[in-house]
Amino acid sequence: MYAPRVLLDLEGLATFRTSQFTAEAVADGVWAAIAGPASGAGSNAGIVDLRPATLVFDAFRTPAAAADLRSAATVLTGRNPSMVVNSHWHPTHTGGNATFGSCAIFGTERTRTRINELGPLWVATVEDPDWPNRTADLQSRHDAEPDPLRRREIASELAARHDLRDSRDRVRVRPPDEIFEERYMVPGKRGVSIVEGGGHSESDSIVFVTDGEVLFAGDLVSVNTHPNLVSADLPRWRTTLGKIEKIAPRVIVPGHGPVAGIDACAELSEYLRRVEEIAADDGPPQLPEEYAGWESPGHFFDGIAVLRARRSGPAAP
Repeated sequence: MYAPRVLLDLEGLATFRTSQFTAEAVADGVWAAIAGPASGAGSNAGIVDLRPATLVFDAFRTPAAAADLRSAATVLTGRNPSMVVNSHWHPTHTGGNATFGSCAIFGTERTRTRINELGPLWVATVEDPDWPNRTADLQSRHDAEPDPLRRREIASELAARHDLRDSRDRVRVRPPDEIFEERYMVPGKRGVSIVEGGGHSESDSIVFVTDGEVLFAGDLVSVNTHPNLVSADLPRWRTTLGKIEKIAPRVIVPGHGPVAGIDACAELSEYLRRVEEIAADDGPPQLPEEYAGWESPGHFFDGIAVLRARRSGPAAP
């Protein structure tokens, strides 16, 4: 068992740490919850002290990780969270929604629709009697994998599967109940806005904290990590990255990877261009050297396969 720890950084700002993530202060009353490298969290998240309310950005993948996030929000802001924003519908960001109880869940109509459509399937996979065998097969793949990056990628999936196994009775579908279109200004003096974009999925939402110049990007930005391209529209994604650059945040909290600055948008935009170029060639995909050290390399090869498949069929769901 582990115990959450509340620390203080050099500026006296609180940091909350568990085996699932570390919530690091990125501005006064704003924290980036960075997922541990082999945790069940599945993605990064965030906490914003709205004074006098508390906002959580994304809900992690598992009930265990979400429970830690809720505790972090309560400890760091001094009050229970009252609203959660879903960046998009992928379960790595929304699987913990139900853990937030009476909190209002904000999202777009498309996010709600996709969670309602696919949520029961996610729950069914956890309840599948073959779950232990599938987990054992994944463990065997992990143990036999010589590439440390691939092994770390599999380890994260294993951690999530173990968390889900241990909290099977708490795995529930909970879509957003507060729907916004295009932009929603959160009440209060901090100038917090939720803005709809797209490209990583059909509908991606970001949160911008004006007085801290912090932007929570969800999976629209990945840093030193290959993004998931299964639901992607690459031209639209690059356009959205350009819009984020115009906002010019001081800090970007990505969906995966460490906290970054505005340069992360240009770097990812170039990555997406390269992937599109590689996918247009029918030869065996070669991972460019400059991205060879990025986490989650499986996403690169999966993404190439999806983009090539779209040439002769409908887009992946």
